[in-house]
Amino acid sequence: MNILPIQSVDAARGVLRTSVPGTYPLGRTEVIDLQNMTFVENVLEELDEPGEWVLDSEAAKLYLWPQGEEPGDDIAIPLLTELVRVEGKMDDDGRGTRRCGTLSSVG
Repeated sequence: MNILPIQSVDAARGVLRTSVPGTYPLGRTEVIDLQNMTFVENVLEELDEPGEWVLDSEAAKLYLWPQGEEPGDDIAIPLLTELVRVEGKMDDDGRGTRRCGTLSSVG
């Protein structure tokens, strides 16, 4: 799964550009049903049901649609962009590692 930041959107042409490349092709093909395989997060216009939220980092605002009448007192905003990273290379036959990778936790 790729979680990619959006660089720009051209709604008239139906084109979205990401600021980093995906690890697999993201363009339209006959095999991939983009309606069911892609989604956009953290867009205020898509905040449409209880339990959803959007963070506007530039304005330092959190928009929250609470699940109940009012939000609770235990709201926490994540600050990490990466929790765990696993790196390494696979053998040519794909059954093991060629050299040991790294596992790091950020926090």
